[in-house]
Amino acid sequence: MTVQSRPLRTSSGLAKILFFGGVLLIASSTLTLGLDVVPALANGSDPSPNASSRTINWADGVTDADGNVTPRDVTDPNYSNFQNMQFTVSQTENLTHQGITVSWTNAHPSSGLQFAQDFMQLMQCWSDDPRTCQFGTPNSVIAGKSGFQVQSRVISPGLDPIQATDLHDDMISGYDPNSNPLYSFPFISFGTGDSTFDVHELFASTTTNEVSAAPTGADGSGMVNFEVQTSLEAHHLGCGTDDGFGVGKACYLVIVPRGELDLNGQPAADSSGRINGSPLSLAAWRNRVVIPLNFAPVSVSCPLGQHEVRVVGNDLVAKAFASWQPALCQTGATYGFSRIGDDEARRQVTSTGLGSSHVGLVSQGMSDTNPDAAGIDYAPVAQSALVIAFNIDYSLDSDSALYALKNGTKVHDLRLNQRLVAKLLTQSYREDNPGAGFGNETVQANPRALTVDPEFVALNPEFADFNRVYPQGLMVPFGNSDVYRHVWEWVISDPAARSFLEGTEDDGWGMKVNPTYQALGLTSGQAPPNFPKSELHTYSVDPDNIPAFGSLELRPYFGSLDEVASRILRADGNVKTAFDSQKLPPPGQYVAYPPQAIGERFSIGITDMASAQRYGLDVAALAGSVADNYVLPNRDTVGTAISSWPTSAATGVAVPSWSNPVADAYPLAEAVYASVSICYATDEERSTYRQLISWLTALDGGQVEGDAPGNMPRGYFAISDAQRTQVDKALADLGAPADKARRCAKPSKSSWNLSSRSSSLSSAPLSESSDTPSEGPKLFIRSPFYGDEATGSHDPVISRILLAGGYVAGIPLAITGYLMQRPNRRPLSPSRSRP
Repeated sequence: MTVQSRPLRTSSGLAKILFFGGVLLIASSTLTLGLDVVPALANGSDPSPNASSRTINWADGVTDADGNVTPRDVTDPNYSNFQNMQFTVSQTENLTHQGITVSWTNAHPSSGLQFAQDFMQLMQCWSDDPRTCQFGTPNSVIAGKSGFQVQSRVISPGLDPIQATDLHDDMISGYDPNSNPLYSFPFISFGTGDSTFDVHELFASTTTNEVSAAPTGADGSGMVNFEVQTSLEAHHLGCGTDDGFGVGKACYLVIVPRGELDLNGQPAADSSGRINGSPLSLAAWRNRVVIPLNFAPVSVSCPLGQHEVRVVGNDLVAKAFASWQPALCQTGATYGFSRIGDDEARRQVTSTGLGSSHVGLVSQGMSDTNPDAAGIDYAPVAQSALVIAFNIDYSLDSDSALYALKNGTKVHDLRLNQRLVAKLLTQSYREDNPGAGFGNETVQANPRALTVDPEFVALNPEFADFNRVYPQGLMVPFGNSDVYRHVWEWVISDPAARSFLEGTEDDGWGMKVNPTYQALGLTSGQAPPNFPKSELHTYSVDPDNIPAFGSLELRPYFGSLDEVASRILRADGNVKTAFDSQKLPPPGQYVAYPPQAIGERFSIGITDMASAQRYGLDVAALAGSVADNYVLPNRDTVGTAISSWPTSAATGVAVPSWSNPVADAYPLAEAVYASVSICYATDEERSTYRQLISWLTALDGGQVEGDAPGNMPRGYFAISDAQRTQVDKALADLGAPADKARRCAKPSKSSWNLSSRSSSLSSAPLSESSDTPSEGPKLFIRSPFYGDEATGSHDPVISRILLAGGYVAGIPLAITGYLMQRPNRRPLSPSRSRP
């Protein structure tokens, strides 16, 4: 039997005072830390954009998912052709829906007849099994240039002597399975295991990312931008599906090199010299290169129950904020981002409307004449740029001196000046108008397309020998934004472009602006914040039986800068001018043409630098403010431009300018600012916004550049030291607004004009009896929680002193009080203890 000891008596009141006093000191000290210190968040270990690139030698063999290596068969008839090939993939970790660059060297040059011999076939698979590969729905143009079954999943028993078919009943896809079977590889979907021979149920030529054939240049090298698809774009692949532990499902890039021999190891039997057979067939499949692709999980969410903070901003910063959001969850709030135009974002910042956000990410400050301008703090959070991205193949005349060296390979260099961009934006080329200018005499007299414009060819001489491959217009996003206005302002800053927009012929080459756009008066007043499509002519090849199509079918808008880049990668301008009489309702509908074929792509559009980087696109060098200075966007040229801009006296925001000649300044550089109104945001909101901006601009927070979630994606650049000074000033003011009464005072009605008034019509009027904004009607709606208000000193040093002092004093008191309350037990005697 166990005998319990009796407690010693002590003063319980004193013990409780000591204990709870110590706890109070510790808790209060911790709270002081929370007022000024933003949590440090995990942001990926390596910010290098190319940290996950991978290079593989073909001769090293095939490595499966378990790390087992299958050596190459030296007796393979293709061994001598393939043995020196080396492949490099630009990124293999933290992948999303994006483009990756796949390049190779030491391969045999492709044959003169394109896709007859010596080319690469690429596909995305969810396992190292040909039945799990998205392949077999090629572009019809490529299929017509390739050998028998080269673009298909079909297997002919006579073509590949080592591909067993009689033992694989699950590969019989048609005809009489007993007397005349047709063998094919079915597609097995991830997750469900469903098997189908009709792969068009899952992917087609307009949605697949397969590269049916990629050519190798005369120097033995080649390159292709491969579109990586997640489960959102290809649910049957499942790539990036969350495994329940925050890890996205990995997939594989499979490259199948094709040489000069048929699957039976003999020279091509086709009379035209084309090799035959599917890349999924074993004789070709065993020469594959397999590269694991690791995906970021497609569904990343913040913990349930966190308070939500709404943030609005323009399209330029959307990709950065999408990357920041998972890391911001760790601050204790869920930051939701709504992509809207800058004008609307500025209106919300100064609005008392229900649901408005009082923090907006914009590229330009509020007008100096707006009465709300003085009460807004701006903090730069990122630098980036608009770009004109392209995906162009050399499609040359056979008598060109560059034909043997470059035909079918990618173009990497392009120059554009303001007048050429003006021509594209105003549908002044015949191909950019319905019926090639039908009904528009001025346009009908203009060059057919950019590639045959003498001004363009003079600037880009390699295009002198291009054959009839034309761009599907200049792809542009829909909507309003400051950054779109900056494109027009850059265009109009050039006297030659301005003169062209006003109707003057382009220096004797005979081209004039589309008069529909001349009527818009683009050079007078404020430049438009969008890309108007004003050509209203329509065209039909058979007006009696087929409805006409217009500009929005021929040259449609796209939903975002990101979609423009994605379309450029796919060389898919969504041109809906092919009439399908079978579509309902009668007499039919216009449908989209498939993407342009590899070797014949000319895709170009306006997007942002981050989107161009994401999809692996080349970008044009644009005319700078110095004569004959064509500038590409990078960290230095973007920084040079922004640092040279004048600063608004009222807002402190840098204003884009092209009036001063500055060498190597990229003309479409952009800075993104977080704007907060000290007049309209509540104290709780300002505290939360201050925490948000602190993290976005922290060197170990939002300013870390890289591919991992939480990083600043490639195509954005960290803010400069000069901008960081502005951030510190804004943070200090958000904590303790200076001169708030004057800055938020209601101006007299005569102190601002109608134009500035129209820019803030959605802002609630200031109270007649107060120097602060009116609270508006009282609503019985639960207010969101934005975090505790920052009070007292905002010096982190003071917070740390209070923290240390509280801990040093509080911990001993709490322990002493606890021990004094705890019963003091005598040790048990061994003889009286129960074993």
